[in-house]
Amino acid sequence: MEVVTNIKRKYFILTSTFTIIFCLIPYLNVWATPIENLEIASGAAILMDAESGTVLLAKNMNTQMEPASITKILTALLALEHFTKQEKILMSREAVFSIPRGASHIALEVDEEISIDQALYAIMLESANDAANGIAEHIGGSLDNFAVMMNQRANQIGANNTHFTNAHGLHDSNHITTAYDMALIEREALKNPDFLAYSSTATYTMLPTNMQEENRFFHNMHAMIRPRPGYNYPYQGTISGKTGYTAEAGYTLVTAVKRNERTLIAVILKASGGKEAYTDSIKLFDYGFALDQGQFNQLTVLSTTNDKEQINPPVAAASTFMISVFKIAKVSAYGLAGLLAIAFAIRWFNLGRRRLRRNDRIRIPYKFK
Repeated sequence: MEVVTNIKRKYFILTSTFTIIFCLIPYLNVWATPIENLEIASGAAILMDAESGTVLLAKNMNTQMEPASITKILTALLALEHFTKQEKILMSREAVFSIPRGASHIALEVDEEISIDQALYAIMLESANDAANGIAEHIGGSLDNFAVMMNQRANQIGANNTHFTNAHGLHDSNHITTAYDMALIEREALKNPDFLAYSSTATYTMLPTNMQEENRFFHNMHAMIRPRPGYNYPYQGTISGKTGYTAEAGYTLVTAVKRNERTLIAVILKASGGKEAYTDSIKLFDYGFALDQGQFNQLTVLSTTNDKEQINPPVAAASTFMISVFKIAKVSAYGLAGLLAIAFAIRWFNLGRRRLRRNDRIRIPYKFK
């Protein structure tokens, strides 16, 4: 009876070990979908899960660069947080004429009155720098004070490597951010339903004002929201986007896509061309939506460069070092489980061969308890 009991115990332990190993295999997968063929040409890029803040893929995501007009995402967020959409803005001379010649605008005039609603469509669709200045003065009292408010809000979001000096994103060597910080800012903005409405609109007609008798027609410059000849990049599920460009910043792009209740955010900085920014963004989204649920729930950070990335998502809160430790621990657990299984198997067979007879009864020299 003792022999039968011990054999049952050995069999139970052995089968339990193999069962545990097979159950853990999906969760012990350290490597996500291979990206050997995924090349990101832009200077910096990031793919983030909007719900958790988990970084799925990054390239130079903490390298400070100029953002250009994607700055206006934070400008729009502050406008929505401080005033109602129908509140009026009075354009000052500084707001109108501090914009350099050739910069994007909607031809606002001094003493022209527009609503916050109109100004938000202007900055999110036409990237109007004059409208951004009008918002800044109305909220902050001055352009400089609004920049202080922007930096305070960015810090609250966790965008600690960001320093903005203006509301529009035109060149200033001290106006800097990172791909990671811009993903955080977009993630925060997406929580506001009104922001989502502005940033997803393809076209808008601005009615006449006290200084303008004609309608103004706005068109979203983001080609994944409003594809057009030469920039035909439709992408299923695109719900938000903002473009940017200056000679110093290069092409920048922020995009959010939602599919099957999963929302991902892609940020591109320092692209050499507008088409490069879109193709890189699509590569990121294709990669992210191809991940299965098990891989997606992990804090999986893949870099397209050899640079070490500092990862500190607000939810997952892990550094590069901790991620490395976590991956090593998973590999170690996988290996240890396998070794234990082998050890139990060898022991089980050895015990069967090392039977000792005493008083015509088969006894096993070791017992599992």
